[in-house]
Amino acid sequence: MPDISPDFSAPGTAGLTQILSWVLGISLMVTFLALVFCFVALAFKGFGNQGIQNAASKSVLWVAAGVTALGGISGIFQFLVGFDWGI
Repeated sequence: MPDISPDFSAPGTAGLTQILSWVLGISLMVTFLALVFCFVALAFKGFGNQGIQNAASKSVLWVAAGVTALGGISGIFQFLVGFDWGI
């Protein structure tokens, strides 16, 4: 049985791969920083502000779910296509 390998040499595929790499990388960093901010806000009790503490406690699970989903999507993208940062 011959090896089956996809051919990603269609016109525009390299540019699309690079743009998707940037989008996935930036969005994963932003959501991870939001998760860190939620944990810091909860650990320091909202820096003395009850509104920040309430917002962090309400959104920590949604942000964690976003980080998990983006991490999974990025892993699948890396496995199938590979990241192209353009550097």
